[in-house]
Amino acid sequence: KLKGLCSALLCVLLLNSVNIPGIGNSQESTSIIPANSVIEISDLKFDTSDWDNYSARATNQLEWNISPSTMKRASTAFSLGANETVTFNGTYTPSGSSVDFGLISPDGTFYHVNTGNGRIKTTVKVPKADKYYLAIRNNSGKTIKVTCTVSY
Repeated sequence: KLKGLCSALLCVLLLNSVNIPGIGNSQESTSIIPANSVIEISDLKFDTSDWDNYSARATNQLEWNISPSTMKRASTAFSLGANETVTFNGTYTPSGSSVDFGLISPDGTFYHVNTGNGRIKTTVKVPKADKYYLAIRNNSGKTIKVTCTVSY
């Protein structure tokens, strides 16, 4: 249990040290995460969720409640080609919470963008063709409610 907590704290520290221009500066900006701003995940606590209305190359609506210091991952992976993008657009409460929106590759790499203002409008780009899981990580100490559309 202590190992998992230490891993989660390390992830939070790494995220706080990454400087991604444009994130958090404007709620209307769109950012594509650079390839060197990804992390490997292994010992994190996961919740999984069915992704309603799943269909390839579409826009889906999600409403998730995510427990404190937890990553929630969709239970269904979807295929993306090299350099394809997924766009997140929505809100979450409480608005001051630090939240990561992104995709998990089969090797466990989490391609994500962090926000802390209660809004998300950003794009995540994947480097290679593969199947990816949608994932959202709550870095805060409170349960959050996320409502957003995901387009891919």
